Amino acid sequence: MLTKPGYRRIPLWGNWDNQTPLANPHKGWYLHYFDNCIVKYLDHEHPDDYLEDFPCFNHIYLRLAWSYLEPEEGKFNWDIIDEVIERWTKRDRRVSFRISCKETGEEQAWATPEWVAKAGCKGEFTGVHGGHAGCFEPDYGDPIFLEKFGNFMRAFGERYNGKPWLEFVDIGSFGEWGEGHTEGTSERTWPVEVMKEHIDLHTKNFPDTYVIYNYDMSAVRRTYDGTEEDLLDYAVRSGCGIRADSACVSFYQDRYGLSSMHIPAMFQPFIGVGPMDLEFGHYNPKHFPDVWNHGYTGLAAVLETSATFAGFHGYARQFLGDHPHFSKEIGNLLGYWYFPVAAYLPGSVRAGQRSSLGITWENRGASPAYWRFPLYLKLTPVVGGKPTYYHLWEADNRSWHPKAQYDDIYSFRPDANLLPGEYIVSIGMFDPLEQREGLPGRPIMLGLHGSLRDNEGYYRIDTLQIAPCEYPAYDGVVKVESLWPEHPKSAFVLAEKAKKG
Repeated sequence: MLTKPGYRRIPLWGNWDNQTPLANPHKGWYLHYFDNCIVKYLDHEHPDDYLEDFPCFNHIYLRLAWSYLEPEEGKFNWDIIDEVIERWTKRDRRVSFRISCKETGEEQAWATPEWVAKAGCKGEFTGVHGGHAGCFEPDYGDPIFLEKFGNFMRAFGERYNGKPWLEFVDIGSFGEWGEGHTEGTSERTWPVEVMKEHIDLHTKNFPDTYVIYNYDMSAVRRTYDGTEEDLLDYAVRSGCGIRADSACVSFYQDRYGLSSMHIPAMFQPFIGVGPMDLEFGHYNPKHFPDVWNHGYTGLAAVLETSATFAGFHGYARQFLGDHPHFSKEIGNLLGYWYFPVAAYLPGSVRAGQRSSLGITWENRGASPAYWRFPLYLKLTPVVGGKPTYYHLWEADNRSWHPKAQYDDIYSFRPDANLLPGEYIVSIGMFDPLEQREGLPGRPIMLGLHGSLRDNEGYYRIDTLQIAPCEYPAYDGVVKVESLWPEHPKSAFVLAEKAKKG
């Protein structure tokens, strides 16, 4: 950005901090609280551990079968998740969901509730071996299945859609573990119209929450008839994000290289549309280091897919103890990671007069943000006095994509009654979805040294001289001589008409 005459350029990169893990909203790590069942992982590790020290930890993932929440038709067991949600959201943690309709464990033969089959839904038992009778796989296009699951999703959405703590809901109603494929069991492929209905069941019932499409719904479809791309395009047009359930899995790493991503290009159409989500494999320290590859596999997957979130099956303390460095590094890279490069300020501003300031931004994260964070200017007298705040309306951080710098110009008008003198100039960005008393929302941490950050979440940029106002302050009613004497509301015209009767 060229410096405007009368303005000064203030370099900020000398104050960058790229080492401290930043606990920012709508990005970072999540962990499987319920992992396709209700007996693992988090509460069974440390019931009172809310992972306050896990770098860039964002939310818990509640992934469980439909039958747990609607054991009888129309009778919902919300308590199983509400108790967990209440405890974690009180500690500023967020939540995401997957509701599955097909599992593979012997104890979960009926992920789709048995009463659905008794109502006439077609299906078959798959995975039969030894004494295991297998698990029920519904016909995902059966009208009875779609009706009953649609009723559940309507109730589910009415209860949780748009909640300020809800990060996303992913589409888990199709395939093994809700992963969008039938590999290893029935190997069946359903018509593309059926798959679109499953997308609609989620987007229509969660219109105010991001819905995440599983890329296996396209990547493992294997019809090779164009329906793979058709589904992907439909998900994009529906405003979905996208996820992969196969990062850091040896089967995929052996075949597709370091990142273990099958078709990473499928993520690209979703950039700027909805968040990207990666699920790393089951963490087993006996053999996982070979797959984890000292963290480089996860790092490659995050960068290749422009990931916003990443999580894994396993115990958080064990993982963090084994990989403290990469937990921090990947946590910061996930999603957005904002660094002000330089600021442009006028030499002085007159109170009551509109002026402007410029900031060059760099997003060093893996993806753009999918939430708008309002930007504010704070002017604080160097000697005594209270600060004043100004919303910089032009700011829209969602346009800041990685690997580029963005020059933004904002307008502001200092209050006319500000006393002349020197003022500290600070900027702050906030998430309005998470309210904080006396603030516009939860402060967004920037990649600047913490010494520049005040107790309200604003970062000091420089100082600015405020000159005295040259016209009277606006009191709400201003008496001004009419500039247009013939205007019908002119006091002069009205008085003359009154005289004439």
